[in-house]
Amino acid sequence: MASVRQDLEERRLIDRAKTVLMQKHKLSEPEAYRRLRRMAMDKGQKLGSVAATVLSKN
Repeated sequence: MASVRQDLEERRLIDRAKTVLMQKHKLSEPEAYRRLRRMAMDKGQKLGSVAATVLSKN
């Protein structure tokens, strides 16, 4: 049960980070998601961690 809640919270973080990228860089939702995924791959981190970083810098 805790895993499901954690997954949901991570999803919310990702959605909020996508919104920030969409507004800041005038991206579409798929473009913002691709940018988040690319950042995660480049840094070797999970998508949720990268999303939290994006939100903390905003």
